[in-house]
Amino acid sequence: MPGHGTDHWEPETCFGCKIHTVQVAASATPTRSPGVSEKNRLDRKLDADLSAYKRLRLDGLNPKSTEDAAKFEKRAESEYEVVSGQLAPDMAKGKDVSQGGREWRRRAEDAYQASKRGEVLVG
Repeated sequence: MPGHGTDHWEPETCFGCKIHTVQVAASATPTRSPGVSEKNRLDRKLDADLSAYKRLRLDGLNPKSTEDAAKFEKRAESEYEVVSGQLAPDMAKGKDVSQGGREWRRRAEDAYQASKRGEVLVG
């Protein structure tokens, strides 16, 4: 079958031959370039974390880190969880696991509030 590049090759005068030489860089297609989609995902996560950190600070809380601040903003139910960087359901043990860490949260929050008042809890 006759066509560009087979029966003639004139990229100077033939548009078909000229377009036949066009190449597209991988960076022009970000979803196909390896690593770029991961970088975009990490950038979106960082933006969400920084925005959440700012909102938590404006609410008077002092998050442990900007990392995972969005997760703590959504899931934390007490001030201590935000400040310590520990979520009750992740820290619960034994039968408290089935209760979503309710006992751990209560005890941790009591100890945290006591330490803010300068008290020392024993036992």
